[in-house]
Amino acid sequence: GRVNSAIYSRDYTNAAWVKTNIAAALDAIGIDGVANAASTLTASGASGTTLQTVIIASAGFTTSFYVRRKTGTGTIEITDDNGVNYTDITSLINSSTYTLVNITRTQANPVLGFRITTSGDEIEVDMSALETGGFPSSPIPTTTVTRSRAKDYLAYSVGSWYNNGGPGSLIAEGFVLFIGSAHASWLTFSDGSATNYIWGFRSNGAASRYLSVDAGIGQSSIVVANKWVDGQTSKIGMVWQTDDFALYQDGESIGTDATGTLTSGITTLSIGAYYNS
Repeated sequence: GRVNSAIYSRDYTNAAWVKTNIAAALDAIGIDGVANAASTLTASGASGTTLQTVIIASAGFTTSFYVRRKTGTGTIEITDDNGVNYTDITSLINSSTYTLVNITRTQANPVLGFRITTSGDEIEVDMSALETGGFPSSPIPTTTVTRSRAKDYLAYSVGSWYNNGGPGSLIAEGFVLFIGSAHASWLTFSDGSATNYIWGFRSNGAASRYLSVDAGIGQSSIVVANKWVDGQTSKIGMVWQTDDFALYQDGESIGTDATGTLTSGITTLSIGAYYNS
């Protein structure tokens, strides 16, 4: 769940974006393929800027933009603190596809936007965002006011296809965008409690981990460090039967555990989540 506190996230022609030596037009194809949904920013002088001030209490914010170069080769920069600091994104963007760029900072009243250093250079911008949190989430379009999105909880009721007595196996493939040192769940089999569950997750930032608990007692635990890469699709495999557990990632056997009983009472498969969150 997130809130996008940047208004007019796609329309830079609005006065909320204060422009100096920059002209804005709502004429670009957006990241969703819709015509005239995103904005073109054209520098009409050297070091043109467009900035939006958001009045909000101090917190850890991530500011993000989808950016594509249209014309020119000059330096393109983003800011979240009214130009006290600029982040050069020139080497990150291209003229073919939109690139998601972001800054994370703790502060009150962020001032976010762009500086185009060379007169005549143009970029296309879409889905600007100011969110609390340490990484950008999926786009939340806004117009006149901020907009919130409730967090998703994806769960699937376990049926006869799940063998509580084992053996069992699972393959999951996903794109990972996660920055930080906390746990990031990719799936959990459980009965909805902390008593019985099989948990596959990314722990401590980059470790790949498989954990199973039965009747509140840990039965197997496999942890392999530094297997996840931000912004990369990975495939995970888990295999289990009594006294025989294994974890695979991207076609490689990365860990086994030869002791432990099977988790009983499984009712639900939670995707991208822990057993209760």
